[in-house]
Amino acid sequence: MFDNVSLRTKLIGGYLAVASIIGIGTLVGFLGMKTVGDSMTALYNEDMLGATRVEQTQALVYQINGDVYQYLLNPALGPNLERSIQNEIVATDQQIASYKLIRLDTEKQTQVATFDAAWSTYKDAVRNALAQIKAGDQAAALQS
Repeated sequence: MFDNVSLRTKLIGGYLAVASIIGIGTLVGFLGMKTVGDSMTALYNEDMLGATRVEQTQALVYQINGDVYQYLLNPALGPNLERSIQNEIVATDQQIASYKLIRLDTEKQTQVATFDAAWSTYKDAVRNALAQIKAGDQAAALQS
């Protein structure tokens, strides 16, 4: 079949066949890597950002709790701690709002709704505790 074809044509044909196989392999590899990259981006945007926001929210809640106890033990630090607590509450609200922007499954939506209710109750308790500390009623503030 290839007896009548010159050596030059055979070499060029062989080279083109190998180049075609390499090109197809490269294309398949590129498309595979694009899929992996898209999956990694989705994983980061949907899972890692959410986990980071939850972690930051938890840290802010602990910071609020610590500041309230510090204010309870040392009311002289009141104005600075009150400002700090208010800033932390605002930052926590922002973290929650940004978490809600992430595409959440049904279970996470339920957890967010539960957290929202608890967070609202917690903010009210913090405000009450701050008011009681200002009024000089540390015992009542400690109870709340």
